[in-house]
Amino acid sequence: MGCKQLISFNPSNMGKDKGYCLRNVAKGYGIYPSPSPSSSAKNDMERNAAMGTLHRDRNFPKGCAVPVYIDTASPYEHIIVADNGVYWSDGKRLTTLNGLSVIGWGEWCNGYRIVENTVDLTWTKLKSPERYQAALQPTHLWDFNYTNVNDCKSIKEIDKGTEFVAFGKVYNANLGSMYLLNEQDFSNKVTYGYNECDMNRKPNLTWTKLDKQQTYLTALETTHLWDFDYTSMGDCKSVKDYKKGEEINIYGTCYNEQLASVYLLTEQDFNNRVTHGFNECDMEKKPDPTPEDPTVGILQKIIEFIQHIIDLITKKDKINGHFQLRPSISSNSTRHGRRRSGVLKKGLREGLEGGCYYRWRRRYWCFGRSVYCYQPSYRRCRRPSGIWLHHDCAERWP
Repeated sequence: MGCKQLISFNPSNMGKDKGYCLRNVAKGYGIYPSPSPSSSAKNDMERNAAMGTLHRDRNFPKGCAVPVYIDTASPYEHIIVADNGVYWSDGKRLTTLNGLSVIGWGEWCNGYRIVENTVDLTWTKLKSPERYQAALQPTHLWDFNYTNVNDCKSIKEIDKGTEFVAFGKVYNANLGSMYLLNEQDFSNKVTYGYNECDMNRKPNLTWTKLDKQQTYLTALETTHLWDFDYTSMGDCKSVKDYKKGEEINIYGTCYNEQLASVYLLTEQDFNNRVTHGFNECDMEKKPDPTPEDPTVGILQKIIEFIQHIIDLITKKDKINGHFQLRPSISSNSTRHGRRRSGVLKKGLREGLEGGCYYRWRRRYWCFGRSVYCYQPSYRRCRRPSGIWLHHDCAERWP
């Protein structure tokens, strides 16, 4: 607590008359006689208590000499002076208060104000902003620049559940209370803040969008979708339950600093900043599909390639769906019949299966190593290649 000395104490002027402790102290302060004196040490203490300036503790202000009241068997009690760790009683110096029953100390003595209590504030800037939520209905924003809590004034009120972001804290040693301030008030040293006892701490959250959407599988028999907007794991609430093995498309993550946990969120919840997610420990990433082995089926491909080469080697020229046959001898002479028959038969067998060609009055088809003919009419036909085919042949060659 901060105090300012208004009337100095001189131990050399202190009285030494036994039984007149109040007068001895008053002489040390130079306030004897007084226009409104106290009748005894007990009466002086009661006057301080009535004014709210009696402090029932041993936290004597540093740098000040204050009157201290001692409980004794006498009905008038006893008064001494505490001066920076040194104590004076009826002109005698004491180094300790051991054996004495201290009631407290006062700001007034014998009708005079000895010390003035000043507001002792400690300003602390937070490393990072902290989120809070109003816990009372209503919650007051206080002007806390006072030494007595009853003197604090309400600046405005907010509803219960309203969120507030604190950038700094101020401790009022006189009130023994911590206050939360926004960035503007803290920077300008304005003593307007919410009492920390009236607010609930919210977690610090870090939102991270994934490079691409990923699929996860629920790993527990009952996997919970959590509302993780809390500072304690026990306060988190289950929003929905999933069975083991269900696929969930994850769009982003959120790190809860107070819980030290990462939560996985869907696209909708992430974009809307809804604190509903799966704990990363309760999920497992779906494995990527195994790439096809390039060696699979390579033998079949080699066989197909070899077969293709064989087909290219054995294939004959094909003209408009007909086969190019070796030309026969273009003569009707019967003496060439045997030769022409051999040439035609050889040409047919060298053709592709299903081929067709024309000769005199006949049309021939070749299937495998068999040749069939058909004679629709008596006419002479020419192949598209311009080759004339003449032969008197049987209806079928084996």
